[in-house]
Amino acid sequence: MFPDVAPAHRPPRLLVAVAHPDDETFGCGSVLAHAASLGWETTVLCATRGEAGEPAPRFDLGGRPLAEHRERELLEPVKAGADLLIDTTELNVHQLKARIGDLFGGDRS
Repeated sequence: MFPDVAPAHRPPRLLVAVAHPDDETFGCGSVLAHAASLGWETTVLCATRGEAGEPAPRFDLGGRPLAEHRERELLEPVKAGADLLIDTTELNVHQLKARIGDLFGGDRS
């Protein structure tokens, strides 16, 4: 997938860190799908649950918080069988660095 990169793990791992739900889809969804199809362990680390955003016009929240909808949307590929680990834990920058270290410092199993 990345010919000039020698992965340190077997199977290779790809981490995509995004600020908001949907960023992974619009920014690099095809890269995630391709990596997963080649057997890479793919991880999406989302820094927020999308609670500060605004729903699309005429989107019915059904009385639930926007963050709940965004988190559910973020998890849809996993429910559909995608080989992704989705982390929606809200983290400060130090916790985020530690979480990335956890993901790539050792086994995920």
